[in-house]
Amino acid sequence: MACHPGRIAIEMQAEDPATGPRHEAPAQPNVGARVRTTVLQAALAGLMVSGMRASLVVLRAMSGGAAISETRWRAAAQAWVDAALPAMGTALLLSLLARKHRALGILAFAATVALGYLLATYQLPAGESVYTPTRGSARGDQVHLAALVVAALAGVLVCLRPRSWLAAIGTIGVATLVLLGTWSTWSRPDPARWSDRPNLILISLDTVRADHLGCYGYPLDTSPHLDAFAADAMRFDRAYTSDIWTLTSHMSMLTGLPPNVHRVDKDRGLSYKAATLPLMLRGEGYSTYAVVDNCAWLHQDYGFNRGFDIYRPVEEPAPAKISQALQLMDEADGAPFFLFLHFYDAHSDWRALPYESEPEDQELLAGWYQGSWQGCDEERAECASTLLQSMNVRGEVLPDLEARFVASLYDAGIRTLDRDLQVLWDGLERRGLLENSVVVITADHGEEFFEYGKSLHTLHQQGTVQVPLIVRTPNTVGGQVTDALTSQLDIAPTLMGLLGKTMPDTQWGHDLAEVLDGSAGIDREWVASGKRGIVQSLRGPRWGIMRRDGEWWADGPDGLIPLAEAPPEAQDLVPLAKSVQESLRTAGDAYPAGPGVGLSDKQKADLAGFGYTGDD
Repeated sequence: MACHPGRIAIEMQAEDPATGPRHEAPAQPNVGARVRTTVLQAALAGLMVSGMRASLVVLRAMSGGAAISETRWRAAAQAWVDAALPAMGTALLLSLLARKHRALGILAFAATVALGYLLATYQLPAGESVYTPTRGSARGDQVHLAALVVAALAGVLVCLRPRSWLAAIGTIGVATLVLLGTWSTWSRPDPARWSDRPNLILISLDTVRADHLGCYGYPLDTSPHLDAFAADAMRFDRAYTSDIWTLTSHMSMLTGLPPNVHRVDKDRGLSYKAATLPLMLRGEGYSTYAVVDNCAWLHQDYGFNRGFDIYRPVEEPAPAKISQALQLMDEADGAPFFLFLHFYDAHSDWRALPYESEPEDQELLAGWYQGSWQGCDEERAECASTLLQSMNVRGEVLPDLEARFVASLYDAGIRTLDRDLQVLWDGLERRGLLENSVVVITADHGEEFFEYGKSLHTLHQQGTVQVPLIVRTPNTVGGQVTDALTSQLDIAPTLMGLLGKTMPDTQWGHDLAEVLDGSAGIDREWVASGKRGIVQSLRGPRWGIMRRDGEWWADGPDGLIPLAEAPPEAQDLVPLAKSVQESLRTAGDAYPAGPGVGLSDKQKADLAGFGYTGDD
């Protein structure tokens, strides 16, 4: 369709032998034909855009290996029908606008491209669809580029001259080739099977310390549903994190690399040299999904979205995340998938009380407190996490009764999250996914309640570095417990090992497959956790050591004691820690620095509300 006024009438000159030259009347344009052409080309442009939108429904099935069922074809057809009329109507309006003036034609073209792209990728109406992969992944970039090309071709079609049918046919042909090319590169792997292609579900319960769960021996009823799930799984009693910071710990979880090696920090993302678990799994034909809290430390700018087809931050608490996770699993439609599910619900909060929970859970576990403290210091105008962090900085502690109350509020928050998790367990059971899925439950770090003068997660002591690690496979003998010394660095190698594959850099993490099937143990003498290149704690078979106020302390069965009072087994860990730190520094030098990351003012304010000063 023309982007500027239609054909200009040209005076035709002819010569009459008798009278000489004469002027013929200007040719009158066929207005009806022009209108029909305009409508037809707008309709074709709308069908191209809506066709791209509908194709994503089919591509989603192809990406995961599921058969393209009749239901899926119906869903694709419905997506086409739902988008076709709005797309055609918009194209017609823009086509008519393009005929008014050349400048308006350029504006109409730009609007067609923008609106067409947003409609094709389910960004209009507002909201993200499970059919559109996340930008930043190979598949996601391919789909978004294809959608942009189709939208641009629709814009060309809207702005063509009415009689340029050869060009119109060529434009539609190119759009068709783009769609076919996108389809052809999305392979269809085999469906999920436990034996060699199980679904993989990794669940991170942010800030949940192991010894506050019933299955780890906690006497209070904080986690009945998680305990029941653990009864059919293997529980690792001595699993440790590599850092007590949400950002670096989760990056280690997804790469198998210690923080000193992956080198992610508050102002630096993941090196492009580093491989991630979802990236490796996508190379094996898995659909890769993530539903995480909308926390700045898990922002995709740090590289967390690398390898995920869909990386979805969610502001709402656990029920909303579980709902979206189940929806994504349904979309896999029997194909193998990897799902990373992250819950922030047990983390300290920014309102009055430092930990939130449902009223019945607070009454059950914290209702014993009859004091007047309500989580705030009115003189300093500080509450909740902000108050606790400020007390850490000032070296202040809560009285014993109030410190116990804070721990009880934390327990109540775990119980609320535990109840929500039962909805997830029921959803997995109802869909039959437990028959061919591996489920791993862990945490990024624990929490502390002034046991050693600090709150939140400040010191690398037992309560903050020991994390739950519960693994369930379809053939797990229920109730197994191992005291093997394990690390969150083992998670990525283990999940790849279940496929008979390895992570690129395996020197830090161990494949726990033989532990899971009971055929063997693992030979590990230590696990370390650190912060910004400095080893902060080292755990051996029985004893550990931890830095406190710049000095090493022994962390044993009965808690912290001065290193000089500890047995040689603990004291010998100090030179080992220095050697480990040097090895980590050398390994980190092999990874180039990642891209810079800058937090927005809002993100910084949100983090401050959760007790982060910006340096941890």
